[in-house]
Amino acid sequence: MNKHASSLKGVYTLFKPQDRSGPILPILFDSPHSGQGFPDDFNFTCDKQNLLRLTDLYIDELFESVTQNGCTFLKAEFPRTYIDLNRSHEDIDLTLLNDIWPYPISSKGRAKHGVGLIFRLGHDSAPIYKDKLSSQEIQHRINNFYTPYYQVLMRELDTLHTLHKEILHINCHSFPSKQGYRSLPDFVLGDRCGTTCDPHIINHIKEVIETYGYSVNINHPYQGAQIIQSTGAPTHNRHSLQIEVNRKLYMNEKTLEKNINFNKLKDNIKGITKDIKPLFFTNSLAAD
Repeated sequence: MNKHASSLKGVYTLFKPQDRSGPILPILFDSPHSGQGFPDDFNFTCDKQNLLRLTDLYIDELFESVTQNGCTFLKAEFPRTYIDLNRSHEDIDLTLLNDIWPYPISSKGRAKHGVGLIFRLGHDSAPIYKDKLSSQEIQHRINNFYTPYYQVLMRELDTLHTLHKEILHINCHSFPSKQGYRSLPDFVLGDRCGTTCDPHIINHIKEVIETYGYSVNINHPYQGAQIIQSTGAPTHNRHSLQIEVNRKLYMNEKTLEKNINFNKLKDNIKGITKDIKPLFFTNSLAAD
């Protein structure tokens, strides 16, 4: 591991800005769904490819260069189908349990569709497990994977906020290019309809991405979920937004292999993050 990285084995890796990247900027990127390290107790019975299709493959590779531009980067090492960091810890699927869940349960989540905190269904609604899980198994995943990720994310954001007084958090994801008859853009930025990020910032980022020739939507069809809801507080100068990248830009969605445009997109993302200057941070010590 390079000297700018720290990790909790199998859970996350945190990359700090490189020495020659200039000042540490008040910007943190994270990739919670790109992990491909399958824990030993992930006793799935479906095909592994089925699970990989629900992972944001290569998003960590596309965004890891942000550290060269003075930004911090955090990525999860485990797959979202093991436990989904972008769900509430109360989004529990009771039909997956073989005993009683002793903690609060939300009725507003995605568990009823089989894709709650712990996925019951994989790609094309294929069952992931042969047997049901115990509440103890689920609590183990929360305590040892979900909670540590949020702890390091919040710690790093708090550190940057203390230093700069105003921060930007960008939560990185991907989406499939084929979704019925909808016409989908290249990128989607989400801020939960203006509740997690100042409009000036998200519009600025949209304009930067468009200068590279990409199409960009805001809050359609993705608005962001649990992570930016937990981190974004624009009235306290804590701005969080979700960025979704269309998979057709960088991979073959059938074979799951990188396509010939992968390196071009990676270079463009590096350029985009360099162009997202912290000029909109009124109090930032890193502003040029």
